[in-house]
Amino acid sequence: MATNSSASAKVGELLRDKAGVRWTALVLLASAMFFGYVFVDVLSPLQSYVQTEKGWNPTTWGNFFGSETFLNVFVFFLIFAGIILDKMGVRFTAILSGAIMVLGGAVNWYAMTDAFEQSSLKSAFDGILNLPDAWWNITPWVDGMPASAKLATFGFMLFGCGIEMAGITVPYDTKVLVYETDDTSHDNPWANEKLTTLLGMFKADTLDEAYDICAKLVYEGGAGHSAALYVDPTEEEKIDRFAEKMKAGRILINTPTAFGGIGDLYNFDIAPSLTLGPGAVGHSAYMGNTHYEQLLDIKVVAMRKENMLWLQLPKKVYYKTGCTPVALRE
Repeated sequence: MATNSSASAKVGELLRDKAGVRWTALVLLASAMFFGYVFVDVLSPLQSYVQTEKGWNPTTWGNFFGSETFLNVFVFFLIFAGIILDKMGVRFTAILSGAIMVLGGAVNWYAMTDAFEQSSLKSAFDGILNLPDAWWNITPWVDGMPASAKLATFGFMLFGCGIEMAGITVPYDTKVLVYETDDTSHDNPWANEKLTTLLGMFKADTLDEAYDICAKLVYEGGAGHSAALYVDPTEEEKIDRFAEKMKAGRILINTPTAFGGIGDLYNFDIAPSLTLGPGAVGHSAYMGNTHYEQLLDIKVVAMRKENMLWLQLPKKVYYKTGCTPVALRE
């Protein structure tokens, strides 16, 4: 029993550590969101087509679109989805939600085909679900709906169940989402720059370990960019160690990095700018905030001026202006 548990944990770890698996999961999730938007928000231009070709009037079209949440609201499918997620886990629930979305989309598609119009299933749907118009606010099926609309409505219900099962509900007052991880590699999205309110969190047992993690994140995610430390400003030794270890052009102490790195707002030691050069470590010609000095063409005109304090020359070395004829004579 212990061996099986150990093997399962190892398989899970291997899947998590493979970049291809993570990218596959990301593509599948993005595809589910994309098709969800297509089905729910982008099908409106088809209303005139189905009205002409399938006999759907505007009321039928409205009932069809309103059916997406019917099972979730009136049959309490969201409660069952939560139970499935709790009992079976994230992976199983994600696969099941995708399968339900595909099934609902397939039913929806079949309802639009000529094959359905010529099937016995159409005749069966013509004779059922002819409910009174007064029930429109309870059920999407009412008397007079074409058979294709009834079947498509059923498919849209299934698709809506899949969407809600795969969805993540975030409280309205949430400011930021934080995910704990220990992978500092560039393949881990949580270890890279994210221009949104999502943060990766790394835990360390000691300050030195925390500095090591920060150094890896800076080097992998943006060598020469920025690093920030929140610390008692009197603990200069910690600040100096942090600044020495980080390969970053901007070391920000007790400063919000998103705005503090711009300069001027929280400090005057950094030139105000929305971009920077990461220096040699980041394959740039300079390190620091990009400001007006990098945008100017400065021409230098240098006149010869001698400073004997800086020169110690042996005898018989001629360097002064007009010394060539003297040198030739001697």
